[in-house]
Amino acid sequence: MKHFKYLFIFLVLVGCKDSASNEAGADKAELDSKTNEGIGTLEVTGAIALATTASGSLVKVTANGTEALSFSSEGLSLAGCTASESTSESSESTESTSNESGGESTSNNSGDESGGESTSTSTSLRLTGDDDCLTVLHTFSLNNGYVLMTLKNETVLLVRKDDGLVFDVTEAGWPNFDGTGFFKNSPKVQTDSAGVIYYPTDGGIVSIDMAGEQPKYSLVSEKGDETNDNFIVTSDGKVVYTIDEVGGYSTGIKMAVGGTVSEINFDIGKKSHLGFLWQMDGTFHYVFSERNEDNETVWKRNTLQTDGLGLTSGTEQTIEIEGLNEGGNGWACQMGNRIVIVGAGSKLIEATSSKFDYLNDINYEVYSVKSVDSNGDTCYVGVGKTIIEIGTTVTTIELDTAVGKLSASKDGVIVNGANNSLVEVQGGIATELEGSVEAKQLEAMDK
Repeated sequence: MKHFKYLFIFLVLVGCKDSASNEAGADKAELDSKTNEGIGTLEVTGAIALATTASGSLVKVTANGTEALSFSSEGLSLAGCTASESTSESSESTESTSNESGGESTSNNSGDESGGESTSTSTSLRLTGDDDCLTVLHTFSLNNGYVLMTLKNETVLLVRKDDGLVFDVTEAGWPNFDGTGFFKNSPKVQTDSAGVIYYPTDGGIVSIDMAGEQPKYSLVSEKGDETNDNFIVTSDGKVVYTIDEVGGYSTGIKMAVGGTVSEINFDIGKKSHLGFLWQMDGTFHYVFSERNEDNETVWKRNTLQTDGLGLTSGTEQTIEIEGLNEGGNGWACQMGNRIVIVGAGSKLIEATSSKFDYLNDINYEVYSVKSVDSNGDTCYVGVGKTIIEIGTTVTTIELDTAVGKLSASKDGVIVNGANNSLVEVQGGIATELEGSVEAKQLEAMDK
């Protein structure tokens, strides 16, 4: 049974942001930040996971059920969404009442035709996707204590997990997640050990540092005619990314460290260089495909070396294994110094610094794989009604329903079943939770 109650946050937002401010953040390396204090609080405490639905609503998953999250604000003025526009049957009269968010809401609006101040008391704005300002596009639970959210009106928010404090960080730049990474589950938003957040925009990769008194925004990489969606962030803040021409052909790799950028260029010729990056054993690895003289796809690995600021090409190795997918339609989990690849074949592939090999004799139908995620120690693969749990050993867990979405937490995995059910798996034991939701995106809060 669904248990929905409407949780309210109090936001104080002043002014609307022009959409032009969302283009990559800025054309300078250091961007000005506007606020130190949060703009309100969102009641995410106690959440096991957050679910974003296809319609753009945001649902909090708890052990006792699901709860629809709402904004409740005074003077709300997100771009394209003012308090007077968002209340039911609201007009320019001085008072109006509304019950659309599950409780009575009273507005007292005043303003001039030029868009002057507008005030409102206890205006409830449920995140239902009814308006652009209330439509959630993406939600990412990060391992630095924040949740990054994007709204359809091109607002970027950070929500602090421990107290729900909300920050508007739109000035960092509007994310461009199209084609990010080689695999379906390549991380679109990444962090380093200091908690700095990185993601791609149309203007390059940007960073957000929340450690100081004010959010600090920086443009880490510059974008010319290439894209840099395929990137990794190391624990000490190195950003390594491919330089891609239009059409997906990599022409090189760059590494950005504290404003210094080093570059390795490829002579691609007939090479397709559709590949992926990872860090292992203190070195970087670039795995790519190319065409041989017979126009056949050959997979290779280049081990890249760095002296801290520079990046040099190392040993190139041909990979003799089937199952790697040139189109990047598979999934991958990195766990320490190994990567498990759920590729186009019917077996799991394990990659280490020295070899690529099949993990074990488990066969699966790759087209039945719905979701793959890892907590850094264990990889979870959802196939039909089975979860393949890959840690030091490989085991399978049978569920009562087919897997729709899953998200790994520190101690297990949260599953959204194909029948909209919610299941928590810990220690190989599956427990069905109360409530239901059909999630487009599911994010475990305990990362």
